[in-house]
Amino acid sequence: MANINALQNTLKTGSKAISQVKGLIAFLLLSCVSLFASPLVSKENTATKTPGFTAAELQQLRGHYSTSYGYYYVTSKNNVGITRSEGKRIYLIKHSDGRIYPVYKLLGFIPLKPSDTAFTLEQRRGRLMVIMHSIEKGKAVAEEIGEKFAPVKIGADWLRRTGRYKVRLVNGKSNLKTLHLKTKNHVFLASMNNDPTDYPFLPYLKKIKAAHTNSLYIPGSDEGHLVELFTKQDKIMLRTKRALMQLERIK
Repeated sequence: MANINALQNTLKTGSKAISQVKGLIAFLLLSCVSLFASPLVSKENTATKTPGFTAAELQQLRGHYSTSYGYYYVTSKNNVGITRSEGKRIYLIKHSDGRIYPVYKLLGFIPLKPSDTAFTLEQRRGRLMVIMHSIEKGKAVAEEIGEKFAPVKIGADWLRRTGRYKVRLVNGKSNLKTLHLKTKNHVFLASMNNDPTDYPFLPYLKKIKAAHTNSLYIPGSDEGHLVELFTKQDKIMLRTKRALMQLERIK
């Protein structure tokens, strides 16, 4: 799963890797400026270029997303999807090809030139997946980069653990130094190494190992690539494919 692989790489390379994409990643994108763009829509091309979402499509679009580049929450207004990246508003427009194109408005009102990157929502394996469509070396590429999820109530034992933590490596390899556990929009989130990018965690209902009770995981992860928060003897542990870490609260 793309979002799990991205996080695994982030945990391996640390905050340097995150900073390289900071400011370039918006909702399900690789570039906030070049990809979160839209044509300058005139009265003449509105009907053909931006037919808009149906009520059912807007209902499907609204909600919470776990992506390769973190957590996004989508709302809507006037037949347009809306999300935010680093405090900037991003508009999600449906074009005549049926795909979703993001609009980033420079200075809040100047639409930028569109890119060839677009998105669709598709039902796969019983989940609503986010598919990124792009052109690479002249060939069309479609890649799963996230999924929509429904928030699940987090128990009081996890809510009392929100705060900032130092990360101690138990085994494996990782450059992760700090973790910030928080809640937003009724979702339990974690950010790493003082970077603002948040990743959502949900209760993992299946029993992975006897010792791993009270587990949280990133939506979209498969068991073999699970990024998992769990408690062990009242200690908070973080497990990835490459490492096992213990969290120690910063007082």
